[in-house]
Amino acid sequence: MKNIVLYLLCLLSINVSQMVMADKKADNTRDVVVKVGDNEITSDDVERVLISSPFADNFAVMDEKAQAGIRGNILLRLINLNVLLLEAKALKLDQQSEFLIDLNRHRQSIVYKQHMDELRQRVEVPRAVVDDLVRRMQGNTEALEAAIAQYKVKYYKQEKQNNLAAIKQQLGLEVFTDKLTKGIHEDEVLAKTHDGYTLKFQDLNLSNDDKEWFYKPDIIKRLFDHLEIDLINRVALQSEQQRLEILRAFERDRLPALLLMMKEREWVPDSASAKQYLAEHPKIAYQLEQRLLAQIVVASEGAALQVLNRLNSGISFFELARQFSIDRVGRKNAGQLGWLKEGTGMPEIEAVLKRLQIGQVSNIIKTDSGYHLVYLMDRKPGIYKRYEEIADQVQQAIIQDKMPKYLSKLRKKYPITFVQTVSEKKVYQ
Repeated sequence: MKNIVLYLLCLLSINVSQMVMADKKADNTRDVVVKVGDNEITSDDVERVLISSPFADNFAVMDEKAQAGIRGNILLRLINLNVLLLEAKALKLDQQSEFLIDLNRHRQSIVYKQHMDELRQRVEVPRAVVDDLVRRMQGNTEALEAAIAQYKVKYYKQEKQNNLAAIKQQLGLEVFTDKLTKGIHEDEVLAKTHDGYTLKFQDLNLSNDDKEWFYKPDIIKRLFDHLEIDLINRVALQSEQQRLEILRAFERDRLPALLLMMKEREWVPDSASAKQYLAEHPKIAYQLEQRLLAQIVVASEGAALQVLNRLNSGISFFELARQFSIDRVGRKNAGQLGWLKEGTGMPEIEAVLKRLQIGQVSNIIKTDSGYHLVYLMDRKPGIYKRYEEIADQVQQAIIQDKMPKYLSKLRKKYPITFVQTVSEKKVYQ
């Protein structure tokens, strides 16, 4: 499951529930960019993803080509999520018990949250209390806001307790905590109401460790927490539209993940297949060499020669870095760069580091940034890790290898129509 979650995060770089992809509206104001089956992706959907992306802060200062590239990438990701959603429905994953159980839990949590939000909104601070707080805080606005918030929290808790007590009375709740003993049967009824609701021991979903340890205070707390959500769901009114919106939002979140979990089991059925893949792709197991480095950067070859002469005369490398390096960060840290993995430096420096011995300072290295003297303080050689140490990495590598072909296949299977003047070639390249 962890690998699928990672892939979905890479697929969108946002929370999928922030998107509006499939809702069809009767008005003609939707600026539809692409249709995927019956689903519509609008320019607003692209903007929502963009606002949530790591590029949001710098997007406005990018040139037009870079902005178009980012929007095209976001659009492709939205298309991919839509085809995954359609394929999951085609395979009837939305009818599986696992999905339906999760949907019910999700719906209950949403309804519970909405109900609690409504309770919070009922809490008002009386004018007399506000006036008294203003007088006592003597113009300290931060303290005043904190005091008002504290007042609301206190009376929200009281409102919540009163609300729950009224619901219990309305439904005629009976709770049988005396039945909670070690070895209790899964079908034992722990609570019921006069309208036919029952809560059984199995509904608490306790782990085997919890059942074995059987710490009754914790189990009772779990019981009443479960009851609170269930009872509020029984009295909270929901329109058909609200239920539909919850379903659609959950489908967009959950169904692609369920489908990818199914594909993961198909692509990586056991450790033997993963080990075989590792044998065919040994680079996955290679942990890059790490080097503890320091450097001095100057603007000219002449300046570099002067620094090198001073270094050869016995002056400390770090003192010279602090005095002469034009690299501001390096100068602040006396030239010390810390541990860096091989391949992360400039090609000219990487080529020298491969031959440099621990404790040596390089000859002058010219790059676009200036003239460098690099000090190799220590080295951790690269190693090949055992499969057991990198099993998750191998599984993720298999998924990343298989996924592009799978998504390409789905994009061919489901009709994708570019409604606006969008370069389909650019999106898919």
